[in-house]
Amino acid sequence: MARFRSRTLLAALAAVAVLAAACQPTSPSAGPGPAAPGTPAAGTPAASVPAGASSPIPTTAPVAGTAAAPGRPTATTSTATSTATSTATSTSTSTTATSTSTTAASAAGPTAAAPGTGSGGSPGSAPAPPQNLLRASQASFDGSTGGWVVENGTAAAAPDPAGGWQLAVSATSSQNVSAWSGLPADGGMSAATPGRLYSGSATVTATGTPVEVAPVLAFSDASGTVLSTAWGQGSKATSTPLPLAPAAALAPPGTVGVSLGLIVYSTTAGPAVAVHGPWLTGRPPAAPAPLDGPLHVVGNQILDARGRPVDLRGVVLNGLQSSADPAGVDGAAIADARAWGATMIRVPLGEQLWLSTSCRYDPSYVDAVDAVVHAITSRGMLALLDLHYSSLGSGCPVGSPPLMADAPDALTFWRQVAARYAGNPLVAFDLFNEPHNISAATWLDGGPVTSGPVSFTAAGMQQMADTVRSTGATNLIFVSGNDWANQPPTTLVRGGNIVYAVHDYTCPTTAPPTCANPNPDDPSPILDQWVPLSASVPVVVTEFGWPSAYQGTYNANVIAFAQAHGWGWSAYTWTKPNTGPWSLVAAEPSGAPAVPTPAGMPVLLALDAGS
Repeated sequence: MARFRSRTLLAALAAVAVLAAACQPTSPSAGPGPAAPGTPAAGTPAASVPAGASSPIPTTAPVAGTAAAPGRPTATTSTATSTATSTATSTSTSTTATSTSTTAASAAGPTAAAPGTGSGGSPGSAPAPPQNLLRASQASFDGSTGGWVVENGTAAAAPDPAGGWQLAVSATSSQNVSAWSGLPADGGMSAATPGRLYSGSATVTATGTPVEVAPVLAFSDASGTVLSTAWGQGSKATSTPLPLAPAAALAPPGTVGVSLGLIVYSTTAGPAVAVHGPWLTGRPPAAPAPLDGPLHVVGNQILDARGRPVDLRGVVLNGLQSSADPAGVDGAAIADARAWGATMIRVPLGEQLWLSTSCRYDPSYVDAVDAVVHAITSRGMLALLDLHYSSLGSGCPVGSPPLMADAPDALTFWRQVAARYAGNPLVAFDLFNEPHNISAATWLDGGPVTSGPVSFTAAGMQQMADTVRSTGATNLIFVSGNDWANQPPTTLVRGGNIVYAVHDYTCPTTAPPTCANPNPDDPSPILDQWVPLSASVPVVVTEFGWPSAYQGTYNANVIAFAQAHGWGWSAYTWTKPNTGPWSLVAAEPSGAPAVPTPAGMPVLLALDAGS
């Protein structure tokens, strides 16, 4: 019976690789190369597990969608009102990053990717994590396979050229190969507790043709049933040791065991990879304390009601800018973001739905915004309300992101919104999402603007800030820079309790190779411009993201830069799972923590670490 259960679960876990393969890049298929260091020597017995019949299980493999970054034009579109459409799917992880920042810390594992990281992690060896949950034999092999089991391949312990032992994994066919640290029926899975944050990874070396490899976490219950899986970023393994970006997730209810898996995608028969120093950690999530409002600005810091510095970290909850009832924007999603450790949620809004004078006015819209604001602030988080869509356009427009806020509608919007939420100390006002193609004078004081066939009078940041303050509201005001919120202002907005906001998208529509940016993983060209300003005023990166849910390197680099400079941040985007390439969330199972996509894993780890 135990043997049957082992094979059954192995087949179930292998299905993760099969289902995820459709969403992963295909590695070169030039055939196996010569034996590399770590390939089992002749006569070395290989511990293997034959392939079993696959059976479907719940998988977190994200599905690429077609959404572009909010308000961004396509590569061939210059008007602000066009809707960008991304065809980004999974992309090669061989892109070279040139960021001068480090990646976000993992959960008690390797803490950072060094400057110049590739999409998979840092060069060189990663530091050994404390309290590795893997048994000594599972982590160091010591002349054995350590109980690791393999689907569609074989495994053998082999001497590691760097010293010690490594696990040499070979493929027996052209199918994906999956290797797992253990199975519950064999006592090989590590003990796990519901609600704890688990993270795991390994360093890998390709022993044949370069191949894509991704870490995976699988959580099981007492019966050995797989409850959920969280698969991490795929990275191109070569002959140079590569520490994989860690997979991370919160264990769902009923969890008693967790296994670390490594999936080798689209390989060929023969030597595949050598595994070095696998690690698996777990700890209770560092639940953030509720914010103590009202918040206020002193110098370049945001302080709470007791004068303590506030660390704003969170996500963008996308959807309310275009509908009063968007899918996935609800109390459950907000609770999930809080469980990850968020202290701020940015909420894009649409004036075309709010204003009763608009032909798109929705009488239920204000109540919908009220509900979202309450769900955020009642959990001790800051609700950052962002004017995202306007009512501009010919006929009866559905709402769009214009060049700049429009007068008088934007002023009416902020007068009503500020008056409504002035009494809530955990609401802040983000005056306008991404001003662009306007002068610095128009950005500050407004004026005539032409956008394609539409001409209008823009409302400047100073006008909108003054409108908010005219209601008596002293809440924080966020002011985004010009040029898609990339450029810091040359003249600051007059008034108090003002925070400046920057957005950073190195690839605003599609991921490499379509993205033309030569250093797509490096956010510093935009963020460096804001460092001088941040010496005197608070700066928050209120939007950033990557147009592929399968890659987390860029998000990790933005977070690391922001945190190194004492800035807050909110990652784009938390939305209904698998609804687009920007999604941070792979699954939101009822009664269980949200499962991150590979793009969301550094966000989860950084949110929790900052709690």
